[in-house]
Amino acid sequence: MKKISQLELGLLLCLFNYSTMVGFWIGPLAGIASYSGWAVLPIAAIIGSSAAGVTVWLGNRLDDRMPGHSGGMLQTFLALLLTVPAFGFFLHQAAYIMKEFTDFMAQMYLPTTPEWLLTALFLYTAAIAVRSGLETIVRCASGFFFVVFMASLLAPLLVTKDVNFDRSIALVTHFRFDSMWEAVYKTAPWFGESFFVLFLLPRIDAPQRTYRTLLIASIGSSLVTAFYYIYSMLLFGQSVTAHLTYPVMEVIRYVRIGDFLENMDPLMEAIWTASIFIKLCTLLYIVTLLMTRIVKVKDGRPFSFVTAAIVFGIVNQMNVSTTELNDFFQSSWATFAWFIVLSTILVLALYLSFAKMNAAAYQTPSEEGG
Repeated sequence: MKKISQLELGLLLCLFNYSTMVGFWIGPLAGIASYSGWAVLPIAAIIGSSAAGVTVWLGNRLDDRMPGHSGGMLQTFLALLLTVPAFGFFLHQAAYIMKEFTDFMAQMYLPTTPEWLLTALFLYTAAIAVRSGLETIVRCASGFFFVVFMASLLAPLLVTKDVNFDRSIALVTHFRFDSMWEAVYKTAPWFGESFFVLFLLPRIDAPQRTYRTLLIASIGSSLVTAFYYIYSMLLFGQSVTAHLTYPVMEVIRYVRIGDFLENMDPLMEAIWTASIFIKLCTLLYIVTLLMTRIVKVKDGRPFSFVTAAIVFGIVNQMNVSTTELNDFFQSSWATFAWFIVLSTILVLALYLSFAKMNAAAYQTPSEEGG
């Protein structure tokens, strides 16, 4: 089976980070960091990708000794500590993204369509992609990347006549380090969730270069997000941006191209949907992979529809509004995400220590016997 190149991994990570940051986090970030939010994004990207990079570094050190269920009691216990929390975390992320996307489509474009139907159709399509394998998802990401990012960078430039450039002075003068620290703490986990790469290391070509790919992809996607953040702040101001549910979508609505294309937001949102689709497929693939490890089966393809059905059930049980979801992600989600990432690092470090101790124990008798 062909391995994923570092370039393909980088394109996938760019879309993975960009999709939810641009779609759902700019408004809450404006409420926390105000005009300094643009500076928060690259700082959070470096911190979050570094945390994910530590898990990748430890995974590379372990090489083919990653915790599995086929060893002794200690190895099985560490394997469960590694896979079960990650399984719950990524399952939770997939359900959240699906709920946010369904609410968005129902509010903006399909108000008369049942939300459960939107969820079912989107998850069914994602499950087919997951069943087709990781290579299919990566190739889709590579194809969508240039369309998504070219459209994302060009569209805001078409609304410059409506931008209030007098507000730009606030971008370099309104720095409150207490609010910036809070914003970094709550934003970095959005980039830290890319630690899912740890579970793909056997499928990645030149895995020792993965940390660099993580860092470049995270910083690149953070700069594109900062680009939209600045435009939103210059166009609407801090107060309005913070209270808008989808600020970037409101920016796109200002785009006009002559008389024949007065409203580009359906086109741009269709392009953005492609990045959401890639992220959801990636999360479902990781959840399916972890489920196969937990139940000890080799072929996880039949589980793709099972995981999609679980996400469908969770989404339909979420009797909360978009505002309540955003409040949860501003209040307690960051701590939950940091706990998962740091506990993953701790488990890997413990296993690496035990592996070295066992290697030393086996080596000492042989040396004495020689």
